[in-house]
Amino acid sequence: HLGDEQEKTYYKCATLGSDIVQEESEWSVKFPECGYRLKDDGDDDFTTCTDAREYDKTKQEYIYASCNPDEVMVGRFHEGDENELSQTRCSKLYKGSKKPENQLQVIPSSWQGPVEEHKSDYTCPANQVLIGRAHRSDEEGYTKWRCASLKAPKPAN
Repeated sequence: HLGDEQEKTYYKCATLGSDIVQEESEWSVKFPECGYRLKDDGDDDFTTCTDAREYDKTKQEYIYASCNPDEVMVGRFHEGDENELSQTRCSKLYKGSKKPENQLQVIPSSWQGPVEEHKSDYTCPANQVLIGRAHRSDEEGYTKWRCASLKAPKPAN
């Protein structure tokens, strides 16, 4: 992503192979990404992200959008400025067919970042997929990512 909220965000998607089957999934509930404002005096004075535009962005909490265990992120939706809501979509992956014994194991790595969202460029390391995103504040706030390795199920004996 480069620029303010009117600019586009691009994602690079992975192709995992013709034998990998994705479980159909639903979009998450809508959630705000900007983070709750923490003021030094303890008052809850801000009700929108815009209200605290000039406030110290390092004093805001991250809003984490993470997949459930053994799921990978397959989509994100956000339209508008920092006061609009976001959604994510996660899915289980299977090798061959959608049977529990064929489900790929997701092995999480550590959270990476943070970097300023309005000038961020992040790609998961080779052979890893995205499983989480955390953001606080507006488009000039900070974003972190979490990637994971995939492990194929053990073959049946």
